[in-house]
Amino acid sequence: NYGCYQRRGGRDYQRHEGRGRGDHQGRAAEPEEKRRQAVRAGEMEKVSFMLGSPYRVSGKVVHGRQLGRKLGMPTANLLPDERKLLPPNGVYYSRAELGEKSYRGISNVGYKPTVSEDKILGVETYLYDFEGEVYDRDMTVELLAFRREERAFGSVEALRRQIEADVEAGRNFS
Repeated sequence: NYGCYQRRGGRDYQRHEGRGRGDHQGRAAEPEEKRRQAVRAGEMEKVSFMLGSPYRVSGKVVHGRQLGRKLGMPTANLLPDERKLLPPNGVYYSRAELGEKSYRGISNVGYKPTVSEDKILGVETYLYDFEGEVYDRDMTVELLAFRREERAFGSVEALRRQIEADVEAGRNFS
């Protein structure tokens, strides 16, 4: 998904958006802009169709506050490259590649407003049927479909109930 970076004006952006190479490149870049618009709108099924595969976010799994673990739903946290175009903050049905295996998951893209005042944009994924350590491992998350917007909850208990509902809905997503 090389062409789906937010940064503007750099050589990579110009090459993929057709600047500096003549009009034919600009017309060819139109589908790229449509894909970018679909990502910005959170239309992940449409993006998958346009790309021919799901939209991916990759990185090393980093340590979080381990609240998910305390709630019985451990998550893997990615801090994507700041140039990576991400869909709107929210919860997405997902699939993650970790090593040679693929796991279904449910991912939050955003800032985790209920539990963090930090403005660190991340992708946090609960992996179904996974046990083990993921820290410092490379992981790729495929964002398959939008479930709901990210929002602040009045309490950690309210957040836990919503996460449980999200996890259950994800089990039924195909």
